[in-house]
Amino acid sequence: TAAHRKFSEGLAGVKKGGRFGYIDKTGSVVIPFHLEDGRNFCEGLAAVQQNGKWGFIKKSGSMTIQPKYKETGDFSEGLAAVSVNQKWGYIDRSGQIVVKPQFDQAAAFSSGLALVSVDKVSGHINKEGIFIWKDEKKE
Repeated sequence: TAAHRKFSEGLAGVKKGGRFGYIDKTGSVVIPFHLEDGRNFCEGLAAVQQNGKWGFIKKSGSMTIQPKYKETGDFSEGLAAVSVNQKWGYIDRSGQIVVKPQFDQAAAFSSGLALVSVDKVSGHINKEGIFIWKDEKKE
């Protein structure tokens, strides 16, 4: 884990005394050092780790999506990839699952599509989780 993150959306994550928090551009602590880890803010939310699980906080520091995921991606186009029972799906900004966890890998959305893979199939899905293109790998 890096001790410092770059500034994103006006805040940067920093580590102090083994705990993680966020500062603003004046160096003032905005979110106290009570987290295990954290990532950059994307679309107003940052993935943070508490008790070994990942959730999301707002810039105010309030937990908007409780830490319950083994892994997460960052928000992009209103959705974030999350890992549930070793499968990846997507949640919206309220924490609701909108694409059920079913993929072995899942990337961030870009132009309304995300690259995913499951078994021997990879391709792009839309925000409903439907493949718009897939490539089946032959053995």
